Amino acid sequence: FAGEMLKFRQMSRSSNGRQKIRKRVVKKEVSSIVSDRRKAVVENITQELATKLSPSIVSLASFDGDKMHFRSTGIVLANSSSGGACVLTSSALVSTSDKERMLTPALKIKLRLPNNEVVGGWIKRYRLPFSMVVIETRFSPDLRAACLNKTVQVEPHSQLLAVKHCFHSGKLMDTRGEPIDGPSEVDSEGFMFSTCKITMDGSGGPLVDFDGNIVGMNDYHDQKFTRYVPTNKILECLRDI
Repeated sequence: FAGEMLKFRQMSRSSNGRQKIRKRVVKKEVSSIVSDRRKAVVENITQELATKLSPSIVSLASFDGDKMHFRSTGIVLANSSSGGACVLTSSALVSTSDKERMLTPALKIKLRLPNNEVVGGWIKRYRLPFSMVVIETRFSPDLRAACLNKTVQVEPHSQLLAVKHCFHSGKLMDTRGEPIDGPSEVDSEGFMFSTCKITMDGSGGPLVDFDGNIVGMNDYHDQKFTRYVPTNKILECLRDI
């Protein structure tokens, strides 16, 4: 009887061991599937669009000493009169993290260019409507001013892409969605909304149609939908720059 009990315990331990191994394998498989799905969502920008948009999109990061304050994406506007390049992004890059977004001038700004070179930047224009800020950096031949056309219209139910440039990896990524069509499509500040989901580092990035036309600038605002500044409003605000 004692021998049978010992044999049963050994079989039980062996079965438990196989179950634990199986759970680890399943957990790893599920994790891999989730990772693959996320990758499919955020890295599905086509090569054609990437080629068209890449020279006009950069990533930015601000630092308080050695501590990173905020990461964002920026749209290249044009060469500045001083010989540098101007980049439009969200004011969250250089502001306090509360709703007031008060300027934090002591922050150091860095930009990762399309060629993966990291360069310094500085604030050129801060007090712009729609929580926008213009950052200036030194000229680079790899940068190309984005084409902002006020006549580009967002059609109801059209497919849109929220594009971001990752500061650490240098990758160009996107998420897909549609414009919000309804009474709440414009808020009291003049922002419009889309169903494209972005993370904080997508703030300042372009919202584009499937032809690569920029229809607005995204701004992360911790809401169910992503708000954006329409291109015609951007051009009005940048008239004197």
